[in-house]
Amino acid sequence: MKTYIIDGYNVIYKIPQLEQRLDDSLQSARQALVDLVRTKSANGNEYVIVFEGKNEYSGFNEPDYAGNIKLVFTKTGEEADRRIIDMLKNREGSSGISVVSDDNYVRNHAKAFRADVVSAVDFFKKRRNKCIVLLAIICLSANFAFAMPDQQETAIGRGVDQKLKNQYGVFENADMQKYIDHVGIKIVSVSGRQDIVYHFVVLNSSDINAFASVGGYVYITKGLILKLENEAQLAAALATEIVHVAKRHMISQLEKDIKRRLNLYAGAISTKKDEVLCGIRAAYDRVDTGFNKKLQSEADILGAEYLLRAGYDPHAMIQYLDVIQMAEKENKTVVGEFSRTHHKTTKRVDVVRLMLENLRLEDPVKYDSVIGNFFSENYKKSVLDIIHES
Repeated sequence: MKTYIIDGYNVIYKIPQLEQRLDDSLQSARQALVDLVRTKSANGNEYVIVFEGKNEYSGFNEPDYAGNIKLVFTKTGEEADRRIIDMLKNREGSSGISVVSDDNYVRNHAKAFRADVVSAVDFFKKRRNKCIVLLAIICLSANFAFAMPDQQETAIGRGVDQKLKNQYGVFENADMQKYIDHVGIKIVSVSGRQDIVYHFVVLNSSDINAFASVGGYVYITKGLILKLENEAQLAAALATEIVHVAKRHMISQLEKDIKRRLNLYAGAISTKKDEVLCGIRAAYDRVDTGFNKKLQSEADILGAEYLLRAGYDPHAMIQYLDVIQMAEKENKTVVGEFSRTHHKTTKRVDVVRLMLENLRLEDPVKYDSVIGNFFSENYKKSVLDIIHES
């Protein structure tokens, strides 16, 4: 018999049809998840679903719900993570333990305790046809009126920033940071959104990744920096993420997420602090999810345009994507997070090539003036040499 420990809210959040059920109510989403798990429970395995939020909001009774399905309720998301980790500690070394979650914090601890890790999508894949039918039946939608002001976005961004720094650590060098800030601000200056302060953070990770949070926070890993060859490629990596911030790509979904999460704790009554705390948790999860294909394409297309307007050769965007593509072929492990949060690189390159031709036709003089502006020596001196000497 196998035991599956399921990170309830995270799984709901990762399955689009379950996430839509949250628009109806938290209880409906939980019920839908339990119903899906029930389709798998006939095999005799044990399933423990950990939900954040008190059980009085759930409509269920703890601890038992349906035979070999056990429900656990916690007051907060952090407590839910701790409960999962405690269960792993108590069963450390036991065979047949799997954790179903896409949360990096939970997944890393599961691996540390030698448990198997399964994504939400993969967990339901084996019963895909039956699950799809059930998900289609339970799919609902609703409209929300919650709106996020810039101050709240910034506060949420600060909270997520602290969590990410705790998770990865920061590569700190004053001279290199000054240089990266300079490149980033050049892109920001042509982005159309300068009403917030931008922060460019180098995460001390060998993974190859770049991503954005809300509130002006843009992240790039040391692993990716070492793969890049010139300043224009660095600008390209930052530009795609700056687009996400400038166009507020995460905000509309985050507004819904905050509304849903508030229902876990206070129903319709909430303070600004409640909204920020819920926003931090939701935005942290969104960083791990990435953006849909449409928003990613917009980031690539506008990012190439930003490069041109900032004085860089826009072909650096293709070079940047080529770097990712080569890294994917060399070692899929170090680009795992990039692959999970970004769409297929080859298709992104094709879209950018079309955009470059349009840019050339729109303003051939400007286009020709930046060809060759890659600044390889600047990058070597201000970034690569510093990292290699550290």
